Amino acid sequence: MLYNRWNWLGALGFVVLVLAGCGGSDATDAADDVVVVSDDDDVGEDDSTPDDSSVDATDAPADEPAEDAAPEAEDAAPEDDNSAVVLKDPAVPIAADAIYDPKAEPNLDWFAAFEPGTYRSGALGTPISFTTTEALNTQVNGGGMLVLTDVASQAPDDRDLVFIRVGAFSDPASPNTSVEEQTPWPNDDFLGWLENLNDGVIATEPVETTVNGLAAIRVDLELNDDIECGFVPGGCVGLLFNLQDIKALNKGASYRVWVVEQGAEDPLAIVDGIARDEDAPWYVRSDAVMDTLAFSDIAPNPVQAILPGPNQLDALGGIEVSLPDNLAELTNGRSRLVNQWTGRGFHRIQITEEPGAVYFADRPHDNDGKPLTSSDDVVAELTAAGVELTELEGITIAGVDTRVFDVTSTDVGAIPIRFSPLDISVDFLGWDAPAAGRVWMIEHPDRGLMMISTHAFENVEDMLPRVNELGEAIVGSLTFIDG
Repeated sequence: MLYNRWNWLGALGFVVLVLAGCGGSDATDAADDVVVVSDDDDVGEDDSTPDDSSVDATDAPADEPAEDAAPEAEDAAPEDDNSAVVLKDPAVPIAADAIYDPKAEPNLDWFAAFEPGTYRSGALGTPISFTTTEALNTQVNGGGMLVLTDVASQAPDDRDLVFIRVGAFSDPASPNTSVEEQTPWPNDDFLGWLENLNDGVIATEPVETTVNGLAAIRVDLELNDDIECGFVPGGCVGLLFNLQDIKALNKGASYRVWVVEQGAEDPLAIVDGIARDEDAPWYVRSDAVMDTLAFSDIAPNPVQAILPGPNQLDALGGIEVSLPDNLAELTNGRSRLVNQWTGRGFHRIQITEEPGAVYFADRPHDNDGKPLTSSDDVVAELTAAGVELTELEGITIAGVDTRVFDVTSTDVGAIPIRFSPLDISVDFLGWDAPAAGRVWMIEHPDRGLMMISTHAFENVEDMLPRVNELGEAIVGSLTFIDG
């Protein structure tokens, strides 16, 4: 699962979201609203995946009318005339009757087009489902953030619908200062953030509404032309942070923002942006998607801050570990645990850009989606894939016998085992073979087979001691708790 998408900024390690346009012609306006109707568990065993090819939005060539097309009315408004765009009252509830569909096709791809249909995602922690009647693109799709865009979107705010969990809001008094100098605002006080907002950010009067029955605050935002930019390159003003991702605002763009309560968990922000006034029809199309948005059970933010000392982690069904005082040094300032939703039980601590990581996984599977139920099964799969294992002296973790292996591989980044049957539909989802690392295999009597592994992908001489130091601290202090 080696994503090369991060442009880390300073010690805080936030990223600039760059929405890479995937090409293709402009998609047509959305059709009638579709409400998802079903009720079941969250992540099933469906191994299907959306078609990731770009989809032409028209059936006929651009210079020929479609055979059955209705004649154009003489008084039809020009295409760039927004006078006919009718938007909903901001206070009107969104998706009041939509029901989460656990059997919808999982949307797993990053930076890819997907066809009309009903999809589900766990990228935000809280599972969602939605329906689109037109082709759209995914951009970022995991770790607390999901971005849907027009198929011709070329940059941030260019017809994009951004879903992101809120770790904190930016400093309202100076949201345009650099990300490293920001004093974050609490994520449970969006109204306070608006009340203290710098004059350079223009906000409408906030209104109370609901999104699929959950309380929300809705506001529209734009930037004053006179405000100085300085948050991040390509992002003029900061709106919010989520430990590893940000959402920024830019001059000339317009935003509709919902901040949706998630019970006692971190709220969810939905930011619907256009870069040009003439793109206002996008709001009608995004409304069609929003009207089908449905939540399953509220779940924690999939990005969890970790600190030196005791930490309770969502990984492996619930664990407590004590992390070393030099945690920030070991992780290069990226002290966080990320839950990758397709694996259900897969979490990772990322170290630096991509050279290192610590993985937590339960219920591993082979590349055909078959569960691996014993350490012998895992050893056989890794060996067959060319991973070399050297068994070390076994240990006990929280009273459970544990096998320990040093591993090496010449096929770095290969995926010899998966974390879920869902993973097999996407090439890059699974356990990434490291150049060197260590694996602890725990056969828990109640929770089943679990793995903790360290991964040095590059710069092994420097990275392997660092990931192993962190891994040893984790296994040496681990106790199991109720998740």
